[in-house]
Amino acid sequence: MKVLPLLAASAALLIGGCDLAPGYRVPGVALSSHYKEAPSPGDPPLEASSDWWLEFHDKELTDLEAQVDISNPDLAAALAAAERSRAYAAEAEAGLFPEIDAGGGLSYNRQSNNRPLRSPSQPTYYGANQIAVQTASYELDFWGRVRDLIKAANATAEASRDALAQARLELHAELAGDYIDLRGIDAEAKLLSDTIANYQAALDLTSSRLAAQIAPPIDVERAKAQLETAKAQATDLSVRRAALEDAIAALTGQSAAAFKIGRSAGQLAFPKRPRRGGTAQRSGEFGYRGGASGLLPSLLAWPHRRRAGHRPLPPDAGQQLLLTWPLGELAAFRRRPSQGGT
Repeated sequence: MKVLPLLAASAALLIGGCDLAPGYRVPGVALSSHYKEAPSPGDPPLEASSDWWLEFHDKELTDLEAQVDISNPDLAAALAAAERSRAYAAEAEAGLFPEIDAGGGLSYNRQSNNRPLRSPSQPTYYGANQIAVQTASYELDFWGRVRDLIKAANATAEASRDALAQARLELHAELAGDYIDLRGIDAEAKLLSDTIANYQAALDLTSSRLAAQIAPPIDVERAKAQLETAKAQATDLSVRRAALEDAIAALTGQSAAAFKIGRSAGQLAFPKRPRRGGTAQRSGEFGYRGGASGLLPSLLAWPHRRRAGHRPLPPDAGQQLLLTWPLGELAAFRRRPSQGGT
């Protein structure tokens, strides 16, 4: 009769150690054998971990991109998550080996001279050192519980590594985009500065013509409005540049209050676009940049281009051209009265 309780307890322990989780099956998804954007055989491979921003040949951009890997807090958090997942995977793999729990202590003590009931024969200094093995256990993985934990931990660690690579690529791309936008604003600000100088000269000339009574007052007001509009645009550019500068400071882990990028209107050396397989479509065939001189050559060359195999004109191209056709300029003049007052 004493054997039955022992068998019941053993059966309960065995059932408790069973792995009742169903086997994982990868969902069936139809995948293509290659991507349609696959590079040509002669193209160099594109690696997400490579320093692709070096293709811009801009020293300041290169220095800023280097700060992302060092000081960006989002990238540091992704790196910590990847290291944590790797530690969890190592902890799960430790379940394949026996586990021994041990404890110990080392101390060096001194008795007080005023301790009650202290015997003269007791030492003043004494040690209380102990090392004790508490438990030793080993789990026999009959039902695959430990192996399933290892698989799950390794999958989580792999996902964390991919998330780290994705975060790094996104942060570097965001920094490069902000930097290129900032340099574009610098070039636009230089053009606008030259425009403001020309508008100021036009206002001075119009004021002189008004003083000589050969221009109406409305011309001066128009010149003033034109100048103030350009100045307002310059202020808007300054605000946009400050926002991009603060964004770059946040990406590089620096204080936005002290971070500053010098102005430069130089043109970046944009990298060449990698060649792709297949036939490339030409875009911007009928790019129109204002004035009849830019529109008429494209229209006159259209029959020859079509015979040469170029793509047809888009259906809405006529509407676009009609909407952007310049109508000319308005002019105001005033006839001075004759000396006789007629």
